[in-house]
Amino acid sequence: VGDIFDIWFEYDLVVPKGYVRFLGKLAELVDLGIEIKLFKGNHDLWQLNYFEKEIGVSLHRDPFSFKVNNQSFYVHHGDRMGDVGLKFHMMKFLFDSEITNWLFRKIMPTQIGLKLGLIWADYSWKKVNKESHIHPENWDLKLVNFIKKLNSDMPHNFFIFGHWHLMNDKKIDDSTRYINLGDWIIYNSYAVFDGQNLELKQFTNE
Repeated sequence: VGDIFDIWFEYDLVVPKGYVRFLGKLAELVDLGIEIKLFKGNHDLWQLNYFEKEIGVSLHRDPFSFKVNNQSFYVHHGDRMGDVGLKFHMMKFLFDSEITNWLFRKIMPTQIGLKLGLIWADYSWKKVNKESHIHPENWDLKLVNFIKKLNSDMPHNFFIFGHWHLMNDKKIDDSTRYINLGDWIIYNSYAVFDGQNLELKQFTNE
């Protein structure tokens, strides 16, 4: 559900260094016939066609809804949900702009551009994620309120997000749950749906 990378800005002929084993594993799973949907987060939304053409995954920026065994799911990164404030909307407009992205690719040298991206990612991690872990209730409340409002018009059984990097399994009402998948740095967390039940789990070496 996004933010797989600290920064992923894809130039026309260049992709960021690193992540080779992870990308190779994605390709291996796709070759086994497993369908993989990758949601763009606010740290890795600047993707062109590398993941789709070279690896075979499908990319999503907008919310994705689907059903499995009469259970409905609403999945998104979560960065544009709820009361996010004027500053975020301004940053979103700048980051999403095709003109801004085109100029950055054409004018900014790859090494400098990716370095600037890593500096921004590090600042974001230290500021936002530190605050969200100190007072998680303040940050999660934005998503919870958004889900309650959306669920009254578009009811789903599971609303699944990331973005805040906080593990959460919260009951919204008798038929609706909000799941935040956490992250792979602090919690090593993920969710599994077996066809009937959805469970939030943590990976351990054992």
